Amino acid sequence: MARKRTDMRKIKDVLRLKFEVGLSHRDIGQCLSLGPSTVSEILSRFKSSDLSWPLPEALNDKTLEAQLYSTGPVQRQKRLPDFMLMQQELKRKGMTKLLLWEEYCAEDSASAYGYTQFCEHYQRWLKKQKRSMRQHHIAGDKLFIDYCGPTVPIINPDTGEVRYHVSDQYRPL
Repeated sequence: MARKRTDMRKIKDVLRLKFEVGLSHRDIGQCLSLGPSTVSEILSRFKSSDLSWPLPEALNDKTLEAQLYSTGPVQRQKRLPDFMLMQQELKRKGMTKLLLWEEYCAEDSASAYGYTQFCEHYQRWLKKQKRSMRQHHIAGDKLFIDYCGPTVPIINPDTGEVRYHVSDQYRPL
């Protein structure tokens, strides 16, 4: 299904409100009864065209339309993070997806995904990974310990005694 194009008057108004008045995409959309994504698409097409603001007076509506809509939809190239490295980093103590996302954005914010998309792409990648880890061992040869990380101190309100683990309740610190 072909998408209906915005009429030429609104395109010129979008450009005028952006470059002369300095409104945000959302405000432009409200003024012209357009969605913010439509405003963003028009401005992206204008940016990728050879045109500059102010528009030349000799430029008619048909030429403007041909310059903005001569190609298909504007493709924004976003770069995916290195998920293998991300998975290794998340194993480190204190590392979070938010910290990894901030580092990812610091490299090149223009081609970076937002935090929600970053997490969704990571979850999709994670679902495609194998979930099993085969461990072949001889009985009695290895010892496996289930470690949950640092524990929270437990303070007895009556005595003030501090404990770090339930099994240490009989051993005062």
